[in-house]
Amino acid sequence: MRTLTRPELTAALAVRQMLHVRQRLEPAEAIRRLTPLQGQHAPAPYIALAARLEGFTRAGLEAAIAA
Repeated sequence: MRTLTRPELTAALAVRQMLHVRQRLEPAEAIRRLTPLQGQHAPAPYIALAARLEGFTRAGLEAAIAA
């Protein structure tokens, strides 16, 4: 079995956490894939999803939470 180098491990982690390329997903689906998404600081979920999702809107996350 091959051991990943630190740069390979960092790249794999970025891909797994959807930080490599923004995704076209609804906020609810992104949250399902990323659970647990950190949210102790009120703006954190908005910032985390904005960094990961193409076309993310605050209203989209709030609608997903309400649903």
